[in-house]
Amino acid sequence: MFKVINGETFLLVIGVLLTWLIFVLGVAKLAKFYLCMSQARREVDTNLTGIANQLNKMQTIMAELLKEQRRTSRLIADLTDLKKAEMTGEYEIIETPIDSNSTPAQAQEEA
Repeated sequence: MFKVINGETFLLVIGVLLTWLIFVLGVAKLAKFYLCMSQARREVDTNLTGIANQLNKMQTIMAELLKEQRRTSRLIADLTDLKKAEMTGEYEIIETPIDSNSTPAQAQEEA
């Protein structure tokens, strides 16, 4: 009724079982690696979104600083030109007429 298993058949069965076990363990390791990479991808996407938001804020701040720097440079250039004109006597006096009906305090406020 039962066949006698010879040594070659027994070794073949053991080899098949070991090969199957190695294959299953490899697939399990690959699935674990895939899950880890998927989680890492989500974290990286979240971090990149946060970094993009921070860079956008920095760009806005830098644009404001650039505008302020341009305004400051323009004012410094105007002051430098004014001082140069005062030193050389090349400045222009602009006279504004004063209303005869206004008081001196009102004239200073208008100027």
